[in-house]
Amino acid sequence: MGLVPEAPTGVRRVIRFFILIVFALPLTAAAQDWPARAGESIGYLHEYEGAGGWVGRTIVGRATGEIWSDAEAVAALAERAGIDVSSVMYEHRSAHIAGVFGVEDSDAPSAFRYAVFVSAEPRPGGSHRLHRTWFRFGSPEDGRGLAVIMPGMLGTPHPIIDRLEQTLQREGWATLRMLVPPSRTTEHLPVAIDVDDAGETIRQLAAELAQRTAECAYAVEAVLGWVDSMGLPLVDKPRVIIGMSGTGMMLPAVVARNEGEFAAGVIIGSGANAFKILRETSYADMLDAVRVTWSTRRPTAEALAELDELYLSHAKLDAYAMAPLVAGTPVLLLDGSKDRAVPAATGDLLASRLSEPTRWSKPVGHELLFAGLALWIPDMLDWLDERVAESAE
Repeated sequence: MGLVPEAPTGVRRVIRFFILIVFALPLTAAAQDWPARAGESIGYLHEYEGAGGWVGRTIVGRATGEIWSDAEAVAALAERAGIDVSSVMYEHRSAHIAGVFGVEDSDAPSAFRYAVFVSAEPRPGGSHRLHRTWFRFGSPEDGRGLAVIMPGMLGTPHPIIDRLEQTLQREGWATLRMLVPPSRTTEHLPVAIDVDDAGETIRQLAAELAQRTAECAYAVEAVLGWVDSMGLPLVDKPRVIIGMSGTGMMLPAVVARNEGEFAAGVIIGSGANAFKILRETSYADMLDAVRVTWSTRRPTAEALAELDELYLSHAKLDAYAMAPLVAGTPVLLLDGSKDRAVPAATGDLLASRLSEPTRWSKPVGHELLFAGLALWIPDMLDWLDERVAESAE
């Protein structure tokens, strides 16, 4: 029996979007290994009409992430997932969210289209945790391809990402910018570990971090379909993806989930083994996200190594597990050898798990790495151009 010719890229993407929207089915072979969402799909994507801009904020105190601009999206999610909207639990302390405002609230109409991806994670007792991820899309008249930009925690560093977005568009790339990471990425979670009986706590931590990483991959999957639905010539053109700091840790899972979508990826200031990063990061107090403490006694170095091994055995979506699965996608690592926010040793671990990445390591810490990013953008874009050209040969 002869081989069936493979459909052109654009045709495959249109078919993929049709399946995602009409039949609302998971699209990866390993879908059963990914965290569940309510309903038959990974979530619901809502485009804002007449959007004029956006603003981010961190939830503090007893406040929740409920905002008026997303009421329509949350109601549509509940209807499509077949759940009661009153069962939806909004984000709380330290989660970071974005609000999209209308043209009437800004000085001029926006050149971008804005959307939010929402999903509902089933919880015991019939409740559902809401996850949200916000994006904006902009394109030159005849874009040469699509660049997905995923920011660091809290959507930072804003001026650098603005400049990257603008530069990519000047170079002819359409941009799909994640405004802030998925809303629960920095949500506060205290984790007290009993060194002598850590198994269940570590398993639960790995499961929670998998939820946060999966949401990033689900959101990118949905917005790629959104772009494909616009009827632009981009459907036949190459795609690249850039992840920074926290979303760089998620980038291997995003690429693995969206297999074959990206010609190349760039990871800036990131690492593998989120458990180690959370324990050692210099940003623990600033982010107030997952806080690891020891309930009985502090572990020895040997015990820590054993706990890391235990965590990695459960952490199926950690960059440690996902990096080997993206061997077919060229990856550039840009990191700092003195990084303490994402400890440099975890960057070394990520490099060892990837298949022959290009690595540019600078003798700086996390802040200077991103402060200097504007200087390295031209070289980074040249590297992407070369990888895209190679993928087309």
